[in-house]
Amino acid sequence: MDHGRCIHFNGIQNDLCKRGVAYKQFGANRPCVRFLHKSARGGTYLRPGEIPASSVPLFDEATGKACPFFEEPTAAQVQDDRKEVEMALRKVEVAINVANKWRVNPKPDNNRYEIVECPVCKGKLSLAQSSYNGHCRGRCETDGCVEWME
Repeated sequence: MDHGRCIHFNGIQNDLCKRGVAYKQFGANRPCVRFLHKSARGGTYLRPGEIPASSVPLFDEATGKACPFFEEPTAAQVQDDRKEVEMALRKVEVAINVANKWRVNPKPDNNRYEIVECPVCKGKLSLAQSSYNGHCRGRCETDGCVEWME
């Protein structure tokens, strides 16, 4: 969630926004994302409290249809969302550190699987390492804890 982005936007990988509006009716335009914000650190991820170094209009609104349900988030909603994302990233980093110690190098001859204690919630963390490319994936049994795939 960010300024210039509708609170109902849920990613271009979806056909409908959270409000149920079909993205394709707007053609190439996405009226729910008006600006692309960039960080001074590079990239588009903004940390809690970070002010964008630049904001670039994403589409020409004059040529696109306006969505009647566009709703700009409040400053508090933006900050709360950024804090939530930061907390989720920190949890995954902790779990990936455990997976990196578990992983074998070079890649194993056979796929590896093991269940270890989740460092985040102390539940069961299922780990798997591919013999094809050595990549690791993990998923905690606790809903909303951690899950990732390389």
